[in-house]
Amino acid sequence: MRAMLARTAVVILGAIVALGAVPPVQAEAAVHTKSVAKEKKRVDRVAAPSLSWTSCGSNVACAYASLPLDYDSPKGAKINVLLARYRSPSQTTRLGTLFFNPGGPGVSGVDAVKQASSYFSANVLKYYDIVGFDPRGTGGSTALQCFSDASAMRAAMSGLQIDFPQTHAQKVAFKASAKKLAKACSSKSNKQLASSMSTSEVARDLDVLRRAVGDSKLNYFGLSYGTYIGEVYAAMFPDRVRTMVLDGLVDPYGWRGSSSTSTPVTLRLGAAAASQTALNVALSACAAAGADHCPIMPDPAAAFKRAAASLKKTSIAYSPFVLQTSERFTYNDFISWTVQFLELPDGAERLANMVAEVLAVFDGQPRPSKPAGHVGTSQRFSPATFSAYDTSDDGYYAVMCSDSANPRNQSAWTSAVAQYASSAPSFAAYWGYASLPCGTASWKAKDEDAYSGSFYARTANPVLLVGNYYDPATPYANAVSVKRYLTNSVLLANAAAGHTAYGQSNCVTTAVDNYLLSLKPPAAGTVCAQELSLFTKSIK
Repeated sequence: MRAMLARTAVVILGAIVALGAVPPVQAEAAVHTKSVAKEKKRVDRVAAPSLSWTSCGSNVACAYASLPLDYDSPKGAKINVLLARYRSPSQTTRLGTLFFNPGGPGVSGVDAVKQASSYFSANVLKYYDIVGFDPRGTGGSTALQCFSDASAMRAAMSGLQIDFPQTHAQKVAFKASAKKLAKACSSKSNKQLASSMSTSEVARDLDVLRRAVGDSKLNYFGLSYGTYIGEVYAAMFPDRVRTMVLDGLVDPYGWRGSSSTSTPVTLRLGAAAASQTALNVALSACAAAGADHCPIMPDPAAAFKRAAASLKKTSIAYSPFVLQTSERFTYNDFISWTVQFLELPDGAERLANMVAEVLAVFDGQPRPSKPAGHVGTSQRFSPATFSAYDTSDDGYYAVMCSDSANPRNQSAWTSAVAQYASSAPSFAAYWGYASLPCGTASWKAKDEDAYSGSFYARTANPVLLVGNYYDPATPYANAVSVKRYLTNSVLLANAAAGHTAYGQSNCVTTAVDNYLLSLKPPAAGTVCAQELSLFTKSIK
């Protein structure tokens, strides 16, 4: 989910208990097959915008769509949504437009579509136009900017330069910056847009955009947080679904929560426990690989704990293998990099090499000859972000905080992190504090039109769900739950590690492509075997 929540540096385009995500029992009977009447009325009275496509890349064109800020006032204020389209070469035989969202909230669908040729198979590109968009309030669309300029943002956000706080001083600074961000995004000048950025608004936009490209039903592919967009759309407009692929699933009830919740959204989704399980799997695989492949034998789990404990006490002046900078390498970096490696299908080897490097420094030994591998930066706010205003975090928080129920006071996050630390000691703080600005004492922008109905729906055509057994961000249990909510869906399991599976597993990719081209999902109960060993190139 921090790939989902746009907070990890790695965005992968390419059996764990979900805590606190159980809907009311009576919802089981609320399966609906028709568009929700209120939602149908909202979107159908909005004329499909005219799209003027202009070149913005190799075989990619971009356009702006003018859409209502508030669907209750369709003739009122407007926002612009930026789209990008990778055009099928077979316009006479194409099957339609496949809308694609890579996650976030706030990850750019426009940027993703500019890479469509390296992500989707040739057959999918042949028979579909691929369209991505920057959801309202984010990226190149009408974007929320909570602070007046980069200097003001830098001053307010200094405490959030780390992914999560560990020391007392870090917690004080982190909480202070979280309050400043919440108040800035909820200010009078920003509240109207921030209160119109829920996923429900994006789903409404999606239905209008479907008509704008001339499709009678929606074709949609969502990754990670993008699966929640699909779930909301399917709940609102089940009879308007043609194809839908949801890979790396969010539990919609866990994301939305309830007004009585005492658990922050980023903990009740189960990612902390999922990351702990994925770590245990990776370290067990290292032990099974033996000393010829695993550099932290004879006890990888003990080696990880020793490296973490050492870094908690003392950060190290560390370059160039992991950070590739002259910055100090801290415990916060270590945990952030651990999650990033776990999100890769073959990241266990990189993780083991990182642990070996850290221990070598503390033990005064030469560093291992094989570096862990550089995959990004573990900090959310990079120097580049400070030199120019980057609205990605503004958009990320606005969507999550307007979408989900959260506790009022920051003390609830401290208590929840402590509670979850018993089952996920390495990751409770990492995931828990990711939603701290959403405390309702400070965050006042809420979308009154966020979807509050049942997620139990039967779509006109089957929905294909994809889940990895050892996904560190979106637990496999989420996919099992969504299979129950969307009664006309098929769950394709992938017995592998990593966050999301399309493009990472040949089995999954082939099954998804066949479904998109034929409307036929794989047989119920299909499980794709692990194709990549965690410590060798292939096991097939």
